[in-house]
Amino acid sequence: MNGMSVKKAVYQLSRAVPFGLAARLCRRHFVFPFYHVVSDEKLPHIRQLYPVVTTSRFRDDLRFWLQNFQPAAFPEVIDLISGGAPSGGKPRFFLTFDDGLREMADLVAPLLQEFGVPAAFFVNPAFLDNRRLFYRHKISLLLEKLPAFSAAVRHAVALKLGQEDASKKLLESVLRKLTWRDEALIDAVAAIGQVDFDGFLTSQKPYLTSEQVKTLWQQGFVIGSHSYDHPLFSELSDEERAAQVEESFRFFEEKLEISERIFAFPFTDDGVQAAFIRSLREQHGVAVSFGTAGLKDDVFPFHLQRIAMENPSFYSAREMIRAEYLYHFARSLAGKNKIGRP
Repeated sequence: MNGMSVKKAVYQLSRAVPFGLAARLCRRHFVFPFYHVVSDEKLPHIRQLYPVVTTSRFRDDLRFWLQNFQPAAFPEVIDLISGGAPSGGKPRFFLTFDDGLREMADLVAPLLQEFGVPAAFFVNPAFLDNRRLFYRHKISLLLEKLPAFSAAVRHAVALKLGQEDASKKLLESVLRKLTWRDEALIDAVAAIGQVDFDGFLTSQKPYLTSEQVKTLWQQGFVIGSHSYDHPLFSELSDEERAAQVEESFRFFEEKLEISERIFAFPFTDDGVQAAFIRSLREQHGVAVSFGTAGLKDDVFPFHLQRIAMENPSFYSAREMIRAEYLYHFARSLAGKNKIGRP
């Protein structure tokens, strides 16, 4: 049975296990959940990528966190990477949010303030002030429009993508596989299908403004880098990775007057070598960085792993964390809870 099969099996079995038992088996003192967006609206730039957490679900999640965990202030996170551990009380949680979507200011921050929960927001400077669309958001918009494309448009799109088959299923599969390096191709497909990315930016304003980010920071939230424009780091050269990090922090320092360097990998840190993780600290002055591998430890104490809370298999945070607890326990039996890096 491979790793994904084991994980799926553990997730299925987790539904029969009481949450308290799962927590005792795992014995984690600190967890780092992350979300992207909270909204009750249909979000065409998100809908084809991952489930959107509703405000009702998010309120339930916050109640769950506060019933079973203690919210950590960011200095406690810094203490943790320095070798400290929470002293007494419930396990700690620290929430983070990726991609800098406008709902952070409209919905998420007010809810966090209502519940008294600290958090960090990781943003991409390229998208702030709605200057550009993230390439994955472009793909979602294309997938939303794909069913309405005529046969002639689908054929033209297929030719542009280098495909002979113009079926909706095939085109969807190809579009989903396009990457950061394919953005010009994505734009060309949009032109064929008359999908107006600039119009969407202007009318919907999906991202935070610089002023909103400043306000969040002034309200006490942590602001961090999510790279400059959200590529998958395992596909970049070392020079490209360094540029993504430095360009984002330069923007924070020059435009937002935020000097603290906190970093969260876009997508995942899987496949990123140890030398680059080390360089975040030694060359780029990053105080703490985050991956997305769930309840795992890293060889670098300052690099913390987070739990994605938008898993389509689970409706609530309770279900998600219970499954993560049990998966962590199962991996610990085989000594596989630490991420090794070449």
